[in-house]
Amino acid sequence: KKTLTDPTKQYKPWDLVWYRIVVSNKGNMPMGTFKVNDYLPQWVQYVSSSPAWQYYASNHVVYRTLVWWLPAYGQKVLFLTGKILSEWTHMNCVELGSYTGLSSWLSPHDIDSDPDNMDIGALEDDESCVEVTATNPVNPAVCKSLAVTPTSWTNPLALSYFCDAT
Repeated sequence: KKTLTDPTKQYKPWDLVWYRIVVSNKGNMPMGTFKVNDYLPQWVQYVSSSPAWQYYASNHVVYRTLVWWLPAYGQKVLFLTGKILSEWTHMNCVELGSYTGLSSWLSPHDIDSDPDNMDIGALEDDESCVEVTATNPVNPAVCKSLAVTPTSWTNPLALSYFCDAT
């Protein structure tokens, strides 16, 4: 399941956004090596992750292969940080890319968990998305201390000011 660490924050361009990803084994058998894929939208830049993930800038996919057994009914928490690059509504999705474990060799296998197909809207439990809306502030800047020099037309005009984003 993917969530925002601060779901009440009002995001704007250039803000950092922190995602929390919980990988859960809801089955009664342990799950071995598994891969988690995060599909960053083009408006979100990868910044960091914990534990360390690998990032492919060409297709905006961040992935992490985890090599340990996730016990039956166990969970692993992962974190991912991105920077919002533009004003937009961003849908950011994560899915289980692959896994090995006893259930992957059973027939029939877990029919609602087809790894690495990113079938949004289907009844699958290996995918999760979260939406982030980034908007520019209504009053993007307040400027103070406007000074104009010189006061005659003999030299180029110079303006100095201080602006503070609100």
